[in-house]
Amino acid sequence: MSALISAILRFTRSEVSAILIWFVATVLLAALIFPHLYFAGKQFAVSAQQHDYPAILEMLAKSAGRAKPERYMSRALMLGGLICLPIVIGRMKPLGLAVFSIGSQRHLVKGCYVLGGFCIAVLVQALLMLSLHFFGLLHPKQADWSVGMMACKALLPALGAGILEEFLFRGILLGLWLRVCSVFWAMIGSSLIFSTCHFLSPPPGLVVAEPTEWYAGFELFASIFSQASHLRSIAPDFLSLTALGLVLAWCRIRAGSLFLPVGIHVGFVFALKLISMLWNVDATALAPFLIGADAKSGLLPLVSLALSFAGCVFLIRWLKRKNPVE
Repeated sequence: MSALISAILRFTRSEVSAILIWFVATVLLAALIFPHLYFAGKQFAVSAQQHDYPAILEMLAKSAGRAKPERYMSRALMLGGLICLPIVIGRMKPLGLAVFSIGSQRHLVKGCYVLGGFCIAVLVQALLMLSLHFFGLLHPKQADWSVGMMACKALLPALGAGILEEFLFRGILLGLWLRVCSVFWAMIGSSLIFSTCHFLSPPPGLVVAEPTEWYAGFELFASIFSQASHLRSIAPDFLSLTALGLVLAWCRIRAGSLFLPVGIHVGFVFALKLISMLWNVDATALAPFLIGADAKSGLLPLVSLALSFAGCVFLIRWLKRKNPVE
């Protein structure tokens, strides 16, 4: 009995337990935050209709007014994860700054990694869209757009997601995994957590009867976890996200810093948001396993991800030849 208690105590002080506790605490906190965030967003939208705000705030208010519960839940998860970060950061104190993998490269090399990763992701997504357009599967949306709208709805969210998620998943969590297992299993473990966190969104068309009630977040999570029984419908998205996580983890380890993963992540999110703003993908004209309606899942996006990986391999080797000291 004492041996069991000792083993449990050792586990609670380990890095793995910190990851598990952080994940559970993030989900619970997000469920509690969700109703307040939803209420604040809708009130902001109403207030913007009654008062004159600067243009960027007007745009944000309209977005908050149109946003569905699942979008608010996504933001609640991100906020909950940030608030719970001390759970894992506290375990990293003895490890030093190396866990964050900011890197010691010169500023020029850092800039090349960020810009190179961004360009690789955007160019590969552009090739995918050109292929779909060639086969008549890409149809432009009849919507007004401007550079300001593209910056607000595509670039800013991409920057926020890329920087924050890479710091969390490839900086902190991958660093902790590397402390307790091999590089291979660390990449697998961190990628599975990455895809699982992105998978925590309600099924399409879900209606929350009372989204401002305190229990609304738990009601949403009940519907989210009920999707686990429909493995066939969620498998393509889960596979694509896990593959992306593996590529980003490999780049973080091989490049020795977070700059390349940040560039790739920002580029992918930016390109996908532009696609959703400007075009409709006619996924019904192809076999279901080739591409999804959001252009994120399927065989073709996996091929584009493989091309991105090849581009990253070339970029890392080229920069290391040019900067052998690095």
